Amino acid sequence: MKILIKNRRFNGGAPLSLLEYAKVAKKNNLDVSAVGAFYKNEDKYKDEGVQVYDLDYFNIKRPFKNVVLIYNYIKLINKLEPDLIHSVTELNILFHKVINPIVGVPVIYTIPGGEISDFFKKFKLEEKIIVFSEENLAQLKKSGYDMKEVILYTNRMSFNPDMNNTISSNNFKNDNHINLLLITRIDQAFLQTIKKTLCIVKKLIANHYRPHLIILGDGDSMGEVKRLVSEMNESLTYNAIILKGHVKDPQTFIMQSDVVFGKGRSIIESIICRKISFVISYEGEISICNLHSLDNLMENNFSGREMEAKLSLNEFINTIINIKAGNYNLDYLASLEEKLRKVYDIKEIESDIINLYTSSAKKNQSSNNKMFNYLKAIKEYMYIYIRYFMYIVGKKLL
Repeated sequence: MKILIKNRRFNGGAPLSLLEYAKVAKKNNLDVSAVGAFYKNEDKYKDEGVQVYDLDYFNIKRPFKNVVLIYNYIKLINKLEPDLIHSVTELNILFHKVINPIVGVPVIYTIPGGEISDFFKKFKLEEKIIVFSEENLAQLKKSGYDMKEVILYTNRMSFNPDMNNTISSNNFKNDNHINLLLITRIDQAFLQTIKKTLCIVKKLIANHYRPHLIILGDGDSMGEVKRLVSEMNESLTYNAIILKGHVKDPQTFIMQSDVVFGKGRSIIESIICRKISFVISYEGEISICNLHSLDNLMENNFSGREMEAKLSLNEFINTIINIKAGNYNLDYLASLEEKLRKVYDIKEIESDIINLYTSSAKKNQSSNNKMFNYLKAIKEYMYIYIRYFMYIVGKKLL
């Protein structure tokens, strides 16, 4: 059986999650290819023996270019002849409604996290939808989706058994040094996260600590963040912050850190490594990952949305002071790791994935009448843009 994975682009957490599905498929002797806009992570697919193809991503604001992309994508599908397509992100899902009448290949959809847009909620799908979080599950239910077709699979990562690195309070409190790590996308939506972390560095210095912060990530706001980092380092007596940008192996940096800040899979990885971990929301709010806060943070995919146990900046500093003084029990880190391995390790659902792929791969779903298929595709394309026009007009009227 041939599986084609359709990414938006090879960047961020979603393609890494689907790579885990690809690895499970290959382990079970399925033929796997992947397509999306090349960016950073396509080499990871190649390393696993997955053939990758470069195709720009659909953008709702580019209706004419999307037609060209649809044409090129259909050519690729006809060339590869997959038995099943596994597609991720909202726009990929919508444009498959255009493509499917022509190619007739069954599709499984995945919503990888984030808040589902009001625009997407207007479309009802009949195919299987995988969601990674309770948050997305609740959003689809509220929008009227058939919940028999929606599957919650939180498991989407693989962990080395030796990833954990037990932290003792002794090696954490040796001196006033503290190694901080922020893993984040570096674009406009994440600037408050980055600025809050810089404030934390300033506050720690004011409390006579000597923090060193490494920032990992990439994005459109790299220039602005470089300026912020440069200005702050110039205002201090030493270079407290290093902006590393994109790295292939963030786990190496996680293992070398005392405290990790982030969202999503970066925080999951740091918890698995038994690191003291803090989620920082898009608005710059902070929550420590412990047994009290874990269920709430997991429900929203460690995104920082709807956080209940928030820390003020002073409360955060007091937490660090207590940890450094040996007055903070870190035994909970092992319990967090054990729980997250069960919830996020892909090994727990390998058989479910193969059963889903096998049961979803059916014969050609398109009509033998090519003219009818193309007319249906045109109708779906027009419907997307009619709904988009109504959505934009509605937003402007509010």
